Amino acid sequence: MQNENQLIDVTKHPSAGIKDLVSLAIMKLTYGRNLGMVKHPAYLRGLPYISDNFIALKVDKVIDLEEGNKMMVDFDLGRFNMLDTSGYSIIYFDDSLVETGYVADKDIFWRELSDIFDILSSHFPPDKIARKYHPFLTTDKAIIRVGEVLPDFIPAELLYNKNVKLYLSVASNSIVNVEEGKVVSLINLVTLSNGELTKRTKESLIQRSHSEILFPQSLDEFERILIDLKGQSDLKR
Repeated sequence: MQNENQLIDVTKHPSAGIKDLVSLAIMKLTYGRNLGMVKHPAYLRGLPYISDNFIALKVDKVIDLEEGNKMMVDFDLGRFNMLDTSGYSIIYFDDSLVETGYVADKDIFWRELSDIFDILSSHFPPDKIARKYHPFLTTDKAIIRVGEVLPDFIPAELLYNKNVKLYLSVASNSIVNVEEGKVVSLINLVTLSNGELTKRTKESLIQRSHSEILFPQSLDEFERILIDLKGQSDLKR
């Protein structure tokens, strides 16, 4: 459920290239001809959009922002958890950035991620680190060898746990709904296609987040976050 800080303006997005045309055709065949494409400021490709006129004709009731927020006040998402993640200290949510065209050089990107996980594994044992991948994209899960792989099909929000101390991602939507635990975006530690994309993506994460997202500027700064986090965990024992 979105709050007022998660509303983002989108614009109409004409299909650009054969991939967009094929994607739009498949979605129209699946969801009806009223579906179109819009441009989200943090995405390279167009996103599916159902027109307001279609919603007005086919939907009996629209829950507006105020009513939706009221419904979520006492909603316990934990009731629907499908996997016990209480044994993990860190969960990394993969973005599948190589497959979606966000990365100009995949070899550089993989090397940067490997450096990040080398630091991570020097402070936390492998059995305390979990990795969650996107369910529809074929990311090579063997690139990163640190931590345990969680099932793809489980929504990220159902993996949140009060015992998890840190949620990591480059820019996955999975981290914007976190309310307990630290949240770190690795976006400044990897090389995306261009600087403008990095800027727009960061702005989108900040605008939609339910808690503060940390954006370390260097590997040293990232390691200091881990050291502080580990120190806090040791004090609570």
